[in-house]
Amino acid sequence: MGITRVTNSIIFNNFLRNVQRSSANLIKAQEEIASGSDVQRPSDDPATANRILTLRTNIAQVKQFLSNNRHAGSRLQAADAVLADVGDILLRVNDLTSAGISDTANQAERDALAAEINQLVEAVVDSSNASFAGATLFAGNETDTPAFEAIRADGNEITSVRYIGDEGKHRHRIGLNNWITSNFTGLEIFKDGKDSLFDTLITLRDALRHSSIEEARAMSKQLEGYHKRIADIQADGGGRMQRLEMNEYRLIDDLDATQNLLSTVEEVDITEVITNFRLQESVYAAVLSSGARTLGLSLFNFI
Repeated sequence: MGITRVTNSIIFNNFLRNVQRSSANLIKAQEEIASGSDVQRPSDDPATANRILTLRTNIAQVKQFLSNNRHAGSRLQAADAVLADVGDILLRVNDLTSAGISDTANQAERDALAAEINQLVEAVVDSSNASFAGATLFAGNETDTPAFEAIRADGNEITSVRYIGDEGKHRHRIGLNNWITSNFTGLEIFKDGKDSLFDTLITLRDALRHSSIEEARAMSKQLEGYHKRIADIQADGGGRMQRLEMNEYRLIDDLDATQNLLSTVEEVDITEVITNFRLQESVYAAVLSSGARTLGLSLFNFI
């Protein structure tokens, strides 16, 4: 049986491999302590790495759903506040109209009432062009422009109002298969076929100025219809906000559960990791020590 010759080169290469292996194990143990995870790269544990990636993707997706949910809710709340203001304006117009069509009112009083209604027309136009976060609320997808344009006479008084938005809807994805619309268009709120709330208010203003009592009564009746329409839209928006509120609770629960699961999969037992680090540290020191002893020997040590 032949004797295998062990050269210094073989000894050195074996030593170098041992140093590299133990050094890599020590570095990995350090990374586990620093990161709190035993999977630093997919090659460490492909199955666990894939599960971690899936969970992180799910967390990012739920966070986006939650952001969409809150944005939609904020838009609906902003629209509801504006509609509440418009509803209050219509109630005030109703009070003014009742005073104006009374048999005891004289023309001077009706002119004064018409002047106040004129200002309320301006207020409704302002409300119809309200915006949220820099985007017009009731203009559909034309969020960079006003929803309505007021046409004015030479005296700067509004004589008509036209819609310059579109019928676009803002849909938000708030779940895997869950969408919600967060806007109402100006056509839905302020228009009724060929007529509009603005036409009714302007006609009512002018009717009081000219003591056209029957016309004023007819316009007052139309205002009741618009007031009901606005109340119905507020109820619809309120239902959507309740749905968003419940959905937010579900999303938060889902997010918490997924984050907890990720922690369970990703995080390591710190006591076990520190123990392993100390072990790898001892192994690395032993490799260096044994290498120094082995490589330091020569035939002269035995002469």
